[in-house]
Amino acid sequence: MSARVVVSLEGNIIAEVQLTKPVTVVGRHPACDIVIDAPHVSARHMLFRVVDRTVYVEDLASTNGTIVNGERIGKWTRLWSNPPSSRPLATCIADTAGERAPTGPLANHICHSDCCSGAFWLAVSGEPRRSCYDNICDGLGMLGLDERAFQGNVNLFMSAAIDQASGDLVEGHSRAVRGDQIAFFAEVPLHVALSTCPAGAGGPPGEDRRERPRAVAVEVAATDVAPRPWSSA
Repeated sequence: MSARVVVSLEGNIIAEVQLTKPVTVVGRHPACDIVIDAPHVSARHMLFRVVDRTVYVEDLASTNGTIVNGERIGKWTRLWSNPPSSRPLATCIADTAGERAPTGPLANHICHSDCCSGAFWLAVSGEPRRSCYDNICDGLGMLGLDERAFQGNVNLFMSAAIDQASGDLVEGHSRAVRGDQIAFFAEVPLHVALSTCPAGAGGPPGEDRRERPRAVAVEVAATDVAPRPWSSA
């Protein structure tokens, strides 16, 4: 017997779906199995995974997170590649900021579209600026790759959310403190580029964002642990 999902938006039921596949993806992108066209829903927001007679929920590093029984998903969130050839790339296995921070409207880490580009800064500020997209593409270029290898980005230690009424990105103060760390287990061989925002730290609108840069350390370690099997069926 398959499980049934009832999808409601603002109190109105918009769909009832039987979970007939091992994995059912929910999001705003038309390639998802369950499509919810709402500004606070990420392109690939979350998924249902059916194992035997149990249904598991996995957040796909969505901007606003996924709440299960009143708790936001953080640790064990999986990062996925772009549709339509989607598969898991990495799984979060530790997040000290998420473990300490209370559940609230602002997430500790977000996937909000792609990172800023030079064209974006030119449009919003009237002047060209160096962007994270430029930095990441430069990193790919060091490996002989171009922007076609870019699978999107995750904004770490960035306190933000999508306003459900306007669809705008809302920023707050990062909850991260010295010594916080986040760790990912690679599900496939990955090239990872790290960029600190050239525009400086984020924060509430109208606030002076200039502050002393903070050092970021990155470690890569062999685990000798095989990733979980994956099938798109």
